[in-house]
Amino acid sequence: MKIQTLFQGLKMKNLKHNMLNAVIRAVSLCCALKSVDIYAQSSPPQILVESKQLIVLMTPDWNAVNGTLRRYQRESVTDAWRPISGSVPVVIG
Repeated sequence: MKIQTLFQGLKMKNLKHNMLNAVIRAVSLCCALKSVDIYAQSSPPQILVESKQLIVLMTPDWNAVNGTLRRYQRESVTDAWRPISGSVPVVIG
């Protein structure tokens, strides 16, 4: 009888552990999704809102040395960005 009680106790402990892990994962996921939502709803920096020219450097990853430079321009702050010429290969660093 004691072995059966011990086994049931271990099953309950394991169940509680699994439930706690599930709750922790759910809360973590909710926090991550909320932070993404907050970031997506935030407005762009004021300097970008007021700019009429924009330079974008793109690389395949954070450690890459080679990349491309693209230039954009708009006539007024309410107009859409339009590319100026094609992309230019660049070396970063």
